[in-house]
Amino acid sequence: MQRARRLIERLAAERSADELIVALFSAFAVVFVVPFVVLRALAGEWTHAAIDALVALVALGNGVYAWRWRRADIAGALLALLFLGALVAVAHLFGGGLLIWAFPATAGTFFLLRPVPAAGLNALAIALTAPQTADLAAGTSVAGFFAALGATNVLALAFATAMANSRRRFRTLAVRDALTGTGNRRAMQAALADAMERFHELGTPASLIAFDLDHFKEVNDTRGHDAGDRALVALARLLRDNIRDNDDVFRYGGEEFVVLAHGARAGPAGRRAEFLRKHVARTPLIDDTRLTVSAGVAECRADETTDAWFRRADAMLYRAKAAGRDRVHVDAEDARDADASDPVGAA
Repeated sequence: MQRARRLIERLAAERSADELIVALFSAFAVVFVVPFVVLRALAGEWTHAAIDALVALVALGNGVYAWRWRRADIAGALLALLFLGALVAVAHLFGGGLLIWAFPATAGTFFLLRPVPAAGLNALAIALTAPQTADLAAGTSVAGFFAALGATNVLALAFATAMANSRRRFRTLAVRDALTGTGNRRAMQAALADAMERFHELGTPASLIAFDLDHFKEVNDTRGHDAGDRALVALARLLRDNIRDNDDVFRYGGEEFVVLAHGARAGPAGRRAEFLRKHVARTPLIDDTRLTVSAGVAECRADETTDAWFRRADAMLYRAKAAGRDRVHVDAEDARDADASDPVGAA
């Protein structure tokens, strides 16, 4: 049991929810349909057995495709079409007695597709199978059948929508800092990897600016942690409001923030860091209290990892703090092309 739980937890961490849903529905289709293939073959119902076998094979192949190539969008659409197509086919070939499968087939589409296309496909399938309701088992009214089917679809839609909303909230929480609303460390690592990939493939430069609030411990000790939190929120808002639209802000931890300046060499990034430093120094972050920040700047290099890139920016930050705080330091090698008269200091 423990091993199965660990396996499920590992898969959930490595795969998206959509991939897991497609894989689960594919597995269910195989598990539930294969016994009917055997039973119908033993009964000599070869056409019906062949259709069930085709459904099982296509579902299996679809699940493997989604798992191997991670295209849950395409695989989910194909799986929904498979379920509804098989429903229409067997209802017309073998009578309305098999319309019982309309309940799982139509409910499943809301988990595999977005609500509007799922509802449209379900309506089409129900319309195509409606003539077969005359063959419903004795005692089953047509009105009761459609009422139950409609209720099932409404409940499936509500449940699938709630699940999708929950997944969106969890995804947001996974990449957003709860206090400041900026990206968190996980989001920063993904953004750095993307920037590094663009640099290697297209030569697009990028620079990191690491900021740290000076004497933040004193703020917490003398004004309280609530005041410290307000200062962090105000700093995050100031950074977001004064960077370019295509740049990103992250809270790395504690009182340290990181700005990823896309397309910027060290010189322009250093000037932006200096502008932000001055802006912070003249802007009260908590009540009438002004605070300062120190900053370090490092440009992306071809011969390093994202961790090494961040460590260089962090090292420049701590050099700025060691030199007296309330200043910016740019990696000397990155700043080699900067104008000597540039007000931004180099380590």
